Amino acid sequence: MSIAKPSFLATILFVLGSPSFAADRPKLITEELYAYRSDAPPNHSSGDIQNFEVFWHKLLLGMRVDQLGPLSDGHSACHYDNALAVLKQIRLELGEANAYQKLWAENQDKVFSACDVRRANSQPPQAIKLLKPLPSRAPSDFLYQSASYHFYKREFDKSLELYQQVENDSKAPLRATAAYMTLRCLAQLKRVEEAYDKADRILADPSFKTVHDIAANYRFILMNPTAWPVKAITAELASKHLAWLVSLIKIAPANAADFNQAYKDYFDALEQLDGYFPLFAPDTLAVDWWITDTAALSPRMQAVKNLAPTHEFVDWMQAQWAYNVFTADWLWALHQKDHAYWAQNQNIVSHAWKRWQQGDGGEWLQIAITRTHPQTPLAGEIIKSATPFLTNSWQGETLEYREWLFDLWENLIRLHLGRGEHAAALDLMKNFASYKTLFDGGLGHRPYTNRSHGKSLKNLLRWLVYAGKTDDARLALQVILQQYPVSFKHWRNLLASEWNEVIASAPKHNLWDYRGDLLLENGEELWQYLINMLPAKKLYQLAEAGNIESSDRGYLARAALTRAFLLNMDDHTINQYSALVAKLNPSIRERVLSAVDNHSKNDYIDLMLRMPRFRPQPFTGIPLVNARENEVEDNFKAIDIFNHKDNNWWCRFDQRKLEDRLFDYAKVTPYGNLLFRGDISAEFAPYIEHQKAAFAKHPYKQLLDKQEIAALEAIPDAPQYLSEAVITRKIKSPASDAVRKQQASNLHHAIRTTRYGCVGHGPSSKQAFLLLQNQYSDTVWATATPYWFDYSKFFGNYSP
Repeated sequence: MSIAKPSFLATILFVLGSPSFAADRPKLITEELYAYRSDAPPNHSSGDIQNFEVFWHKLLLGMRVDQLGPLSDGHSACHYDNALAVLKQIRLELGEANAYQKLWAENQDKVFSACDVRRANSQPPQAIKLLKPLPSRAPSDFLYQSASYHFYKREFDKSLELYQQVENDSKAPLRATAAYMTLRCLAQLKRVEEAYDKADRILADPSFKTVHDIAANYRFILMNPTAWPVKAITAELASKHLAWLVSLIKIAPANAADFNQAYKDYFDALEQLDGYFPLFAPDTLAVDWWITDTAALSPRMQAVKNLAPTHEFVDWMQAQWAYNVFTADWLWALHQKDHAYWAQNQNIVSHAWKRWQQGDGGEWLQIAITRTHPQTPLAGEIIKSATPFLTNSWQGETLEYREWLFDLWENLIRLHLGRGEHAAALDLMKNFASYKTLFDGGLGHRPYTNRSHGKSLKNLLRWLVYAGKTDDARLALQVILQQYPVSFKHWRNLLASEWNEVIASAPKHNLWDYRGDLLLENGEELWQYLINMLPAKKLYQLAEAGNIESSDRGYLARAALTRAFLLNMDDHTINQYSALVAKLNPSIRERVLSAVDNHSKNDYIDLMLRMPRFRPQPFTGIPLVNARENEVEDNFKAIDIFNHKDNNWWCRFDQRKLEDRLFDYAKVTPYGNLLFRGDISAEFAPYIEHQKAAFAKHPYKQLLDKQEIAALEAIPDAPQYLSEAVITRKIKSPASDAVRKQQASNLHHAIRTTRYGCVGHGPSSKQAFLLLQNQYSDTVWATATPYWFDYSKFFGNYSP
């Protein structure tokens, strides 16, 4: 065991002697150690509170002060650290052997009785009359201790009066701390404005320098609406606090003396600033409320309105924070043209443009260009003002300036698109390579790198596709692919003019473009929905070709073989398809080849009954049960419990439903926003029709096999199809022991499909269940199947 070098606390312990109060109380060495136990280090896991409490307890033992021991878990609202600091002050002032320290400690422990949950019947500190003459500090100490006792008892009126007496005593050692405590009392009494003014007066008084930091910080607490239900905040107080917060977040010599504290204050200030700048007025939903005549504002909103004319930062912060519909989607420029938002938004644009024109910061041009509607007259002037900044040469620019330029570049594209100036928008897109060295290279919390650039280009493509400008979209995509050759696959699939383009953009799982773009719009879902429409022969050819992911090839081969089973294709075709399935899914190689060896429909049924992953539609849009499922046979047998109505066996093939889902995923519609309400689908309709007309020419249409689709649509869903096949076979089959066991197993698995496959099928489930229980009750399969299932009822019980 090692003991740290004795400090002030240890010195007190040894100077004051044995903690024993009675002759029969043994002296304990461990009571003279810092550790709570002789073999335990100080507990830092819960801060220093527990140690301070233990130190206080041991010091009082050493002073022979009768007191209750520390809490075992160290949780207490008492500030023992402050008491230890005052005790140190007394010893330095009056000497280490002074008798007053014991009397002060006895009173201080009574103060702690008010904040210690163990002492239900606490007594207030007693007037110190035991020693004469008393040190000069004794009266003010007693007043301070009495005030603290009432504070802990939440008797704030009494504590305020006593703290004020100490503060008014110019010779009181605890005068500064008492001034700070008057601030806290005022706050607890909900006299918030008085408390805030008190903080200002403390900070203006050099004699209170020792509490300047905590008094300044307490202003954060005073103005925190979650600290307690504050109703006394006025617009004047909110304005004063807002001005102070703004002063904290700007780098200035006054804030640089203590950098660490200034840095902490910066983030605290940002957190409270967020409460001042709403997205829009809560009652009217207006976004321009602070620059228009608006009544009945909250104190914080009124503070913004009051300060904005003289504090550029406040004005800019609200202009930036006010809801901007274009951050939701550029496409909203085409809709709800009569909405009140547009006039309000234009007020902000005009306000920002005026400040930019009169020489205020570049942020005002940024506000104007990011918010302006492309069809307003001011949009043309903004374009002229912003464009020259993109023609300069840059070197060593700041992060902030690079972000500013990026916003100009992106919104110039948006404005040109909205004005029908597609060529100008495409030129800006092409020229991005010239800006690459400016925008790349770690742009901090707003990563304006390739990935954000890709988002801008995606917005460009969305606009062109939505507006029915398919040729322009294809032209833009060609330029984009020069910069992102392995990305934008969704758009490559959507805008493909030949089927080979779709095959070339097959998804590659876990593939990174090491220029910083993580598969922007990888297009996997759209690609899968397109593939679902292909005939079995084409699925087989794609799976055999080997130029797509092996897991996807496995899906395609299994779907082709399942269709061959269901459509009664010839034995040669089934042999081809099954051989490829065995190759791509080696874990079920023997099972598949054995199932097709005799070319028996019954064997095909048995295979599909036991393997939910065989279905005529390769992709369902549901994540894989296991991404490496082709490596383990059990993965093919596993029931997907989470998606059991979607990802097990198959649902009836429905061409219209599949094509509707395909187009729903392919079409472009505006993303939702916070202000445009109501049903505006009629406004979307013309743009949807443009897209339908373009998508009707997609090359997948040329590959459809109408006869195969019609045959697939005539086949029921898996639960009905497989159950009825098993039931029919049972009626026609002989009843040998081996056959009975196989039939019982098949009935059990057929009932399982009605529980977990697609929508289920109650009549088939019940019929199979009754057969199993009535004619095979002696088998383990009957014992293992206590229910039949109906999707509309989820299950039904068997009644003999």
